[in-house]
Amino acid sequence: MIKAIDIIINNGPINLVVSSILFSDNICIYNNRKYIINEDFKDELVKIISLWKHEYGYSNNIDDQEFNVTVYTDKKESFHGKGIFPNNYASLIGLFEGLDNGR
Repeated sequence: MIKAIDIIINNGPINLVVSSILFSDNICIYNNRKYIINEDFKDELVKIISLWKHEYGYSNNIDDQEFNVTVYTDKKESFHGKGIFPNNYASLIGLFEGLDNGR
């Protein structure tokens, strides 16, 4: 059972997404704002990352976007990439953009 998911996405020194999702409390702290989330949001997030590899690679370009996703269950599982992303990475970005747009 997932307890929490932490997501950090940055572009060089600029944080684009800093988020902690607390599954049992239905809370998402996203870029210093608190959102109440529903099961659909949590299900979509898990669906997006469920088939990801742990490591996608590392670009040496200083301004390439980098992501770190950490899933907490009874253990800790991490996913990372810099300049190299999973095929459905845009869906993750869109999920968080939806929070800002009230979806």
